[in-house]
Amino acid sequence: MHYRGFHDLHSRVLLAQQHDIEVLEDELNKIDDWDAKYGRAGNLRNKTRDDRQDSKAKMGADYPYSRSRPEVIAVLKLQLVEYGE
Repeated sequence: MHYRGFHDLHSRVLLAQQHDIEVLEDELNKIDDWDAKYGRAGNLRNKTRDDRQDSKAKMGADYPYSRSRPEVIAVLKLQLVEYGE
């Protein structure tokens, strides 16, 4: 018996996952840069402190992004685990 391996489709799915991970990485870097620029660099050095600001609502009205760093990291973790399989 012969079964298709779907090698081309596997490649396309992996490339799409890589893109999604790169977008999340860029979002995370922008959040890091914003924190450093606006005096919140402590969030980068202290996970407990960062985790307390686990949603956009807790970041303050001047926060320009749709998600907090912990939210992005949670999604990124899932993406990386799936990609690694």
